[in-house]
Amino acid sequence: MKDTKTYRIHFSIIPLSALCICLMLSFLWCANVPRGTTLIPVTQPKSSAKAITMFMIVDHVACGVIDEDAKTIHVVVPYSADITSMAALFITTGARVSVDEATQYNSITRNNFTHPLLYTVWAENGSTAVYTVTVTRASASAKQLTSFSFSDPDAAGVINETAKTIEVALPCTGNVSTLKAYFSTTGARVTVGGTDQTSGISVNDFISPVTYRVHAADSTWTDYTVTVNMETSSVKDFTSFSILGIPGLIDNDLGTITVDVPPGTDVTDLTPMFTTTGKLVTVGGVNQESGATENDFRAPITYRVTACDDSTRDFTVTVTGAGSGNAYLTSLSVDPSFVFTPEFSNTVFAYTAASLCGITGTSVRPVAEDTNAAITVNGADVDSGAWSGQISLPDGATTEIGVVVRAQNGVTNTYSLTLTVAEIACDNACRDGDETDVNCGGSCPKCGNGMSCGAAEDCASGVCAGGICAPPECDDDIQNGAESDVDCGGGTCPDCAATLHCGTASDCISNVCTGGICQFPTCTDTKANSEGAHTETGPDCGGSCVAEGKACPIGTACLVGSDCIHGVCLPNGTCGPFECDDGVTNGNETDIDCGGGTCPDCAATLHCVTASDCISNVCSGGFCQFPTCSDSTHNNEGSHTESDVDCGGSCVGEGKPCSDGKICSSGTDCLSGHCNEGICESYVIATSGPGRSWSDGTYAVSCEAYRRPVVPYYRYEGSTGDGRYYIKPEASDPAILVYCDMTYDGGGWTLVMSHAEGIAPPAPTWDEAVNGGFSPDGYFDGLGNFSYLCGVKYWNSIGTTLRAEVGTGPLDITHRATFTFSLDPDSYYAINMSNPVIVAGGSLPGLYATHNGVPLSAHNADHDAFTGGNCSYSYGYTAWWYNNCWSGSFWGGGGGVTPYLNKPYWTGTTEANAYDYGALWIR
Repeated sequence: MKDTKTYRIHFSIIPLSALCICLMLSFLWCANVPRGTTLIPVTQPKSSAKAITMFMIVDHVACGVIDEDAKTIHVVVPYSADITSMAALFITTGARVSVDEATQYNSITRNNFTHPLLYTVWAENGSTAVYTVTVTRASASAKQLTSFSFSDPDAAGVINETAKTIEVALPCTGNVSTLKAYFSTTGARVTVGGTDQTSGISVNDFISPVTYRVHAADSTWTDYTVTVNMETSSVKDFTSFSILGIPGLIDNDLGTITVDVPPGTDVTDLTPMFTTTGKLVTVGGVNQESGATENDFRAPITYRVTACDDSTRDFTVTVTGAGSGNAYLTSLSVDPSFVFTPEFSNTVFAYTAASLCGITGTSVRPVAEDTNAAITVNGADVDSGAWSGQISLPDGATTEIGVVVRAQNGVTNTYSLTLTVAEIACDNACRDGDETDVNCGGSCPKCGNGMSCGAAEDCASGVCAGGICAPPECDDDIQNGAESDVDCGGGTCPDCAATLHCGTASDCISNVCTGGICQFPTCTDTKANSEGAHTETGPDCGGSCVAEGKACPIGTACLVGSDCIHGVCLPNGTCGPFECDDGVTNGNETDIDCGGGTCPDCAATLHCVTASDCISNVCSGGFCQFPTCSDSTHNNEGSHTESDVDCGGSCVGEGKPCSDGKICSSGTDCLSGHCNEGICESYVIATSGPGRSWSDGTYAVSCEAYRRPVVPYYRYEGSTGDGRYYIKPEASDPAILVYCDMTYDGGGWTLVMSHAEGIAPPAPTWDEAVNGGFSPDGYFDGLGNFSYLCGVKYWNSIGTTLRAEVGTGPLDITHRATFTFSLDPDSYYAINMSNPVIVAGGSLPGLYATHNGVPLSAHNADHDAFTGGNCSYSYGYTAWWYNNCWSGSFWGGGGGVTPYLNKPYWTGTTEANAYDYGALWIR
């Protein structure tokens, strides 16, 4: 009998949606209680246990992290949570829990968690343990899923916070198309496809991965990809099995189940109730449904359990105790003995035995499993274990024998035997008539070797020795058996010599059979034959055929080298090719062991046919030449090296480095001194000075193109850095002078707009704003007090990232943000920005918040949304993406309006939002 285990549980009932999440993550108490264990009250002895094993804030389904050694519990709740009044759910091994002497009730007692609280756990024996519980709010930007699970069936998710993925292994009995997820989060809300999700209520289809979006209080969000995988467990046990309410005895180790039913129970149609850890139960391939599928249990039945991974296990279910319903035999014997088809089994009821020979009658002996069962044989009563009366078996006829077993409760089984006695014939599988063995000898066909015989004429071999047919011999001086001539041929005796009879070539020593006569071998008969003085190692080659000019090709059998065309007989006994180390000129070689394309190239002074025969790759007058730096050949031999034709390597010492485009190993091979990925190259380097460009007189399209050139021959090195560069954004327009920031965030930023306090902003016409580079006199290499506007038609060519910044100066920035941007020439250069990233300052500029998607306006081109006039008139005649009219223009207000005087604005129109310096950069 299994031991009864005792468990003490302290909990209050709360909604399942909150409970199951923390219980799964905290190793739910029931995960450690074996199935079938009885929970009983505990009275003795008084325990000293006093631990908190699980802690959760019910209001927000937020689970605590317990440090048992430090006796601390930390819980993170959403940013918007009211921590002044929250209820906790906990699991403890103690008798009760208190805070400031007040007993705590699960999911009921509410506390103010503004400051850490001391939870005292009281053991049954009066001892205590104190836990410090700290609750903190998640930040406004918090947006994590901290737990994820399902309850039907139970399955906990594994969260990869780095990859933002959640993997859930679902039992194979689950339905992934209608699952309710239980989750906890530090965010403000959770959506799927725009639909708000409620833990434990919202249903989703997880046949494909589902994206859960967690929204933070600050309106940012994070996406988690949830993937559900069906479990592939190999578990396949029965956990319960009963019949008529009677539980069965399950032995999962042996794979047996026994159910003891009352005497007299009719077991022919019983319906079991069962549970299993597998996904499917079958009997004989038929699905079994607990409480619905009937079976006949008069004999043990095999139940097959299929696991989630499709592996199977068989259980033998035996019903005992009914007694009087057993109508089975344990054995059925016959006299004289013969073989049944099929082999006897108590649940197989029909048997046959055909072609019985020489049998005129038989008797049967049935043995019942239940000795109280009644047995009849062909209607006559027979005791269990006793022989029946003699039953006649007529020659050439079929006889039916019926054995009926009747149980005490009237259940009957009938076992039938169908016996056939063959007639005398030469094909009845019996030895009868004048046969000397089964179906042979006498008047029947002759017998084979090893079979019984009375005389030689009974045997196919014509040899009867000691009453047994024997095979012919190869030395009996007669032609018998398969022999093609006396004691030769036929595949069993030695091959026949020339002039003797043959049936096939294999009968002959020469392997040549013509007109039924073995022929003398020749070197033209296409056979590999030898006889007498004639020898061959291959078909018509080698041996004595060599004298006729017929040595063997590569791969043909050989004995010595002279058998082979190349004079090489390999150790494995086959002709081989010439070798490149045999010390002679053979094969394709142009000199000893070299040249010809198969052996190593030949050194200088050795014979050659083509240049490819030579190490130097130079063949002149039939001899390989020493390499030189003027032979118009890319060659290397000995101390002479070249990286390309007649240049590089040792040719550098002769004043022949390689020009651009030639192959090189290092810079010393090249005239330019530069070897880039194995090719000599000359570099074009950015110049220095107040108007930098490429040293070859060309211009990059942007500062980024100088900083990280895409052309391999161009290098950004030397006296570069921040300053003025000429760029050429449009191939059809002249180069323009701009200021480049080559240091911040990797550099490559092109200044396209700048304005400083105290300088009147530029007031360009539409044409000047679109096409020109507008700046006052005194434009210099620096970022002091000046205003600058690069023609907006160039902006798209310069880059795709816009950097906006304001502050007291270029080196003291208060606000900075970056965007992905573009200008639409077909919509009056409307600015379109996305992917905002706040680098400094904590807010987005009015350019993004108010003017995104708005066309550009100038004082002579009104494209703003203000119906009362042109916004540009009111603000210093500046060109800007005015909406109605503006918020955060980098040109300031202008027009003499005091709060707006010529100061760059980050956002709004108040003095607090005005700064001394503002700029727009593109990369």
